[in-house]
Amino acid sequence: NPAHGSSCTSAMSWIRPFHPDKLIEFLHSIPRIGADGTFPATTVTRDSSYWIGAALIPSVIVTVSLLTVIFLCCRLCCCRKRVRPAVAGKPPSWWGLVIFVCLTLAVISLAGLQYFRFVAPGVSDAGTYVDKAHFISVQGKTAADQLDADGNTLTKLFQDLNSTCSEKVPQAAQYLKDAAAGVSEYVAQMDGYTDSIQGLPAQINKAKPVANALRTWIAVGVAAPFAACSFLCVCVVLACTLGFMTCGAVTCEKLLLTAGIWVTLLTVVLAAALGAVALGFATVSGDYCEDASGNSVGLVTSAFGSNSTFADLSNYYLLGNGSNVLLVALVQGNESVTSFADDLEQAKPSLQQQCPQWSRFAEVDAAVSRVHSSIGSLNGLLSGESVYPLLSGVEHSFCNKVLVGLAWIVMVQLVVSLVVLPPFTLTASYFLARRRALAESQAAAGYPHDVLVMVDRSRGAPLVAG
Repeated sequence: NPAHGSSCTSAMSWIRPFHPDKLIEFLHSIPRIGADGTFPATTVTRDSSYWIGAALIPSVIVTVSLLTVIFLCCRLCCCRKRVRPAVAGKPPSWWGLVIFVCLTLAVISLAGLQYFRFVAPGVSDAGTYVDKAHFISVQGKTAADQLDADGNTLTKLFQDLNSTCSEKVPQAAQYLKDAAAGVSEYVAQMDGYTDSIQGLPAQINKAKPVANALRTWIAVGVAAPFAACSFLCVCVVLACTLGFMTCGAVTCEKLLLTAGIWVTLLTVVLAAALGAVALGFATVSGDYCEDASGNSVGLVTSAFGSNSTFADLSNYYLLGNGSNVLLVALVQGNESVTSFADDLEQAKPSLQQQCPQWSRFAEVDAAVSRVHSSIGSLNGLLSGESVYPLLSGVEHSFCNKVLVGLAWIVMVQLVVSLVVLPPFTLTASYFLARRRALAESQAAAGYPHDVLVMVDRSRGAPLVAG
């Protein structure tokens, strides 16, 4: 019966091809040294060359960010900004800083948008599939518990029949002995498979903390640079506001800009480091998602062994290869129970006549009926048509949603840390140098230190404000 997993060809009917997003293919194509981008599913803990190759580009990014910060620090601390005499007496413009603030907010907000567009829904969808799988596993555990109980009941009934009637019905003694031993063997065999089914809810529950941790760490990776950039923007906005309100007569704006500059340097390192870590994770995940089902089977095989039940099940459910060992065993057990019940039904007239004190045939029929019902329930719950959509749903949610969002976030963070913030630092530094030059020109002209002199460009005459 194909529904029971006895036909490999029919088992393929529920398999649907997985098409990774173009971003996944891009991540998979990122070059690395000493590795070809093939995810080492079966040797994931032993293939050091793959991990070294995957860490190459993230390491370069962190190195570049550190060199950038060192360059900026040297520029800020060791090189005094020179202001041309033609502009030394003119107040600096805020527009450069405002433009960089708007650009920074726009770019970092894009990361937040991608998080809520891809990552959060992807993790939520994956959690939904895990919850559905847990619900099915609980139903399977209930059916397996019932199957165990009914199997034990059948064992006791046949043992009681053997001990009560074997001496009184000599011609049926061998049958009774074989039937009692056969049912006992069947129940012992089923216990091994029902134990695997009964342990499924606990195994699935372990996946929930992993999903929650993934969502938390990705949120931290988005929130940390966003918070730092937001603080930077607040510093600039407050400094700009104070500058316009007081006509530059207070020094708080300078303190705020200076704080913003150093926060920028920290943000460059923070965003680049988080982006590099996320890029490494995304690169490895991109390799995994290029063949998600095959790599999942490889990981299970590596963890539990190629001859384990879990390896056989992952091959069956995800790739449609082999047979479902759980369902095959249950079907065989169901056939054994049916055979014992049919033989007992044939021997029933003789046993009732020669061993009238044993009258528990109705209990045997009821137990056999319950065994059939439990096995039928497990058949439906554990079929490929029921399980595969849940497994493929988790793969799709992670690969084509969470990982796609993470890839966008990585690109945004790298743009912020290596493209947007370093020029902002230089712009803010030049702005402060202009302010310092203006203050020096005011002091040389004999104006008080708390008065801003602005130049009337139409006449070249000074206008005293404050």
